[in-house]
Amino acid sequence: MKITNNYNMPAVLEEYCRNKFEQEVAVTRSSIGVTALIDSAWKAHLTRKHWDDLVVDCRDVWFAFQGEYKHMVLDNVRLWNSLTGRMLLPIRSPQGEIALKGIPDLITPFTIEDHKTCSVSAIWYMEKDKHVEQLNLYRYLVEGVFGMAINKLVVNLFFNDWKRIRVGEKNYPEAPSQSYEVSLWDVSKTESYITSRMTTHFPSDDSKIPLCSEKERWLSEDKFAIMKKNNRRATKICNTKEEAEEYAEMKGYAIGKTHFLEARKGYDKRCVDFCFVNRYCPYWQENYAGKEIEAAEE
Repeated sequence: MKITNNYNMPAVLEEYCRNKFEQEVAVTRSSIGVTALIDSAWKAHLTRKHWDDLVVDCRDVWFAFQGEYKHMVLDNVRLWNSLTGRMLLPIRSPQGEIALKGIPDLITPFTIEDHKTCSVSAIWYMEKDKHVEQLNLYRYLVEGVFGMAINKLVVNLFFNDWKRIRVGEKNYPEAPSQSYEVSLWDVSKTESYITSRMTTHFPSDDSKIPLCSEKERWLSEDKFAIMKKNNRRATKICNTKEEAEEYAEMKGYAIGKTHFLEARKGYDKRCVDFCFVNRYCPYWQENYAGKEIEAAEE
């Protein structure tokens, strides 16, 4: 992989990118990390296949840098009776013995905690089922490696755009962090999930690896924008045409005169904005290559 710095970002960030992507190819025929196992098998396959040809700019990993920086700060906090660190557990699967790897953020007696950096708005649309999958796999690792019983799984959200002045608004968090517990799986459900994901990632023939699902592509829903004539930015983004019409009527906007409705088709946000192997993907080539993408959001 080649790392570029086309926007003259600091050298320290460029070096961070190099170190990060030296470890990026974590999915091989003999091992896979927890986060890779629950993620797209197709993306992992393309990453392995085209690794030597990939080009990534420092700007494209800025948000990953922000999240990992906060992780590093929290890792340096020493709590009594806690531990963390890389774990590896051999898993017997139809594909042979494959090592499952993972680094839980924080392990205390009977509890695993995972730290995540996100925006406040992410509270309402994040994929919490992925948190359930990830933490239950960490639980399986901890119990398998240390024989330590775990009966509580916690996600700690840290908001990177929290503002004190907005506290008191509807549903706005009162602090720049929020925690919640996720459900526990029994051992048989966890092992069944691992076997299923191993089969998806490592079939007998790579041609059987499925393309990314809508959820893995982060497909957004179609939206309707209320636009004021001669303005480029939307006055309001609504989920349906009916909702947009009702809002316009409530505000006294004259649709067809001072304002108009604009349909904005949803798009695969991860494919377009965050996938560094998209140019090797037939789905992206068919749907996005050479095309101008109009996001459904503002």
